[in-house]
Amino acid sequence: MASVGQYLRELRERRGTSLEEISRATRVATRYLEALETDRLNELPAPVFTRGFIRAYCQALGEAPDEVLARFDGRES
Repeated sequence: MASVGQYLRELRERRGTSLEEISRATRVATRYLEALETDRLNELPAPVFTRGFIRAYCQALGEAPDEVLARFDGRES
């Protein structure tokens, strides 16, 4: 099963969207999105903020965040 970062990166790449476009749409700094996509969770702020980043990222791609949030929380479906 893909990690949170792999899953998000694959979604974004399938849609042909750049990380910069996601950053502009979500107003989340590119450095945080890069950390999220590469699973460098230690470089992200508190989990409550990271969950918000995941929700915004998914919303920008028109995807429901539930599966990604479950992966992030360790409750893989």
